[in-house]
Amino acid sequence: MKVVFSVFLALAFIALAAAETRPKISEDFQATGKATLKIGPQTHSGQGVWAQNYKAKMAREVFEFNGTSSSHLDYSILLRYDLHKAYTITTKPTNHCVADAVTGELPEAWSWVEKAKFTKKEKVNGIESDVWEYAVGGVKFILAVRTAHTNEPVAFSRTTSQENILISFDSWKSSAPASSFFTVPSFCPK
Repeated sequence: MKVVFSVFLALAFIALAAAETRPKISEDFQATGKATLKIGPQTHSGQGVWAQNYKAKMAREVFEFNGTSSSHLDYSILLRYDLHKAYTITTKPTNHCVADAVTGELPEAWSWVEKAKFTKKEKVNGIESDVWEYAVGGVKFILAVRTAHTNEPVAFSRTTSQENILISFDSWKSSAPASSFFTVPSFCPK
């Protein structure tokens, strides 16, 4: 009886040791990376910045795609929930800004990770990574985090029936950037 109990106890400890550590990605972050956008059969490559100051209710994404055939995909989104506004900004060929009213709270970028399932370990961009997936409402999210630092993203993907965006992070900081990063351009409506 003691041998059987010891075997079960040993197996339980092995299972606990093998369990993956669920990432807890900071909602205050600043990241740079390469982006790959697939729309139908076309693939567009670019780079950009993604940052959020959750406590101050501000977020911003700025991505530019390479080549003249892809420049129409460039975008900048500035969420200022503190001002109750979401700005869509373009600067090519001329400055243009659309302001939409928003209500409620700034959405958490990473809340879905709490429900995600660990799928595998693999090298992502040459980095040993744990890969987590979550699907809801026709959208599939994938997050690869460093195996050695599970709160540090390596890559993020969002797939819908119409497009897939993959962001491979070059840098990641679990802190909000300076508030000046979230300044509303002067050509935007107030």
